[in-house]
Amino acid sequence: MKEQEVIDYVQKKSAAPSDSQELAKHNKNEVRPLNILIESIKDSLIPYVAKLETAKEIYEKLIDLFSVSTAGEGILLKNELYKMKSTKKKV
Repeated sequence: MKEQEVIDYVQKKSAAPSDSQELAKHNKNEVRPLNILIESIKDSLIPYVAKLETAKEIYEKLIDLFSVSTAGEGILLKNELYKMKSTKKKV
């Protein structure tokens, strides 16, 4: 997302504007990060983000899903990542 220069857009804390022209601009800017997020996530994660409407909401949900608070969770996530890499090599 940094390469596409949209990371700031999903991390900012501002609400959608009330002015119609600004809202149209806001919605247009929403499309790019939303598409990047949707195209980047695995099908197994779709149920977690399907009802979310904005790129910021999806981004925050993914951060919550993959944040590690214990060593055990870190090991589980590393194992899942290893499995994903192994599966891609076999295909």
